[in-house]
Amino acid sequence: MPGSSTWSRITSTSLPSAARLLEKLWNHITFATASVNCALTSHHLLSDKSVLAQDMSYARPSNFSRWKPFARRMSFLFCPCCGSKSFRTLRVTRFLTIESCTCCDFMIGQYPNATLTIGYNRIDMSAYQRSIAVMRRHEALRYVSDFVSLDADPKRWLDIGCGMGAVLSRAKQSGFDVFGIEPDPIAREQAGALVGHENIVSVDNAEAFPLSSFGVVSLLDVLEHLQSYELDKMAARVAELLVPGGYWLIKVPSSQGLFFRVAHFVATLAPELLKDALKRLWLVEYASPHRVYFNESNLELFLNRNGFERVARYYTPTVPINTILARLRVDSTIRPWKMLAMIPAICTLNALERLRGTTDSLVVIARRR
Repeated sequence: MPGSSTWSRITSTSLPSAARLLEKLWNHITFATASVNCALTSHHLLSDKSVLAQDMSYARPSNFSRWKPFARRMSFLFCPCCGSKSFRTLRVTRFLTIESCTCCDFMIGQYPNATLTIGYNRIDMSAYQRSIAVMRRHEALRYVSDFVSLDADPKRWLDIGCGMGAVLSRAKQSGFDVFGIEPDPIAREQAGALVGHENIVSVDNAEAFPLSSFGVVSLLDVLEHLQSYELDKMAARVAELLVPGGYWLIKVPSSQGLFFRVAHFVATLAPELLKDALKRLWLVEYASPHRVYFNESNLELFLNRNGFERVARYYTPTVPINTILARLRVDSTIRPWKMLAMIPAICTLNALERLRGTTDSLVVIARRR
């Protein structure tokens, strides 16, 4: 029998190892139980999109990155584009986990709740007006001209997530009856000043609009902020609001764009040094981050599954040349020397995007069948 000193050495090393083994085993059991419960709760998606579904997205153990093969076998994620339940983990960081559908490359971002608390307080609104607002007004010209040429009927336009009303203002000037839904009270006030306060409602009053009453419904830079299990419900709601043959205008950031690809590439090379690129791409620190990423092909799959057919698609500039400096100043935490270093890179990416014919900003027009 070993002496007391020997025995103490054995127990001091074996007990922590046993504890770690038990912890790993418990993580296995917890995650497997959560996955099975999710599968039993729904056929392919939680039918009521309840809080349980949201909780399931955070049901993984804290050291989940060590169990990627296990995750792929027991995945509870569902792709709203192709219907697959097979996902692979592209990246695991302390602030973001990215899962990608193995069939169509639809991406889902999952966040610890603690990171979704800051961000909007650091926006420079003056720089926003000189950059993003300018881009929005320029894009609105094309959006409205598209539907004037398509002869949308009836000429009633609903913009869900209308922001400060740039698109609705242009549509109103072109003879549309315009309405908007906007959750942010400041943006809602500004949109109301442009098109009439009675025409802009909060999310709480979104059910007030009659069904089958709009010729155009637009969601511009909105879908990427929804949870993956909310997308089918949103598509169904848009279909209810549109007349048969009505048009759905969508703008989303695309995972085919160079800004997206370069940000992920540099984050792979130097994850700690260049993590800010990934954070800004997914809006990690903002209250409403990017939760999903489409590309051109899987967005078309999503539309087809939900009763729409694509009639047009094009790309808009990600960061127009004349707004680069103001765009960088929107985030007041970016230091001046970083801005100067980023300008040549952004100009280069813009030039390459023009040659490729694709950008990070995908616009699709779909018709309700």
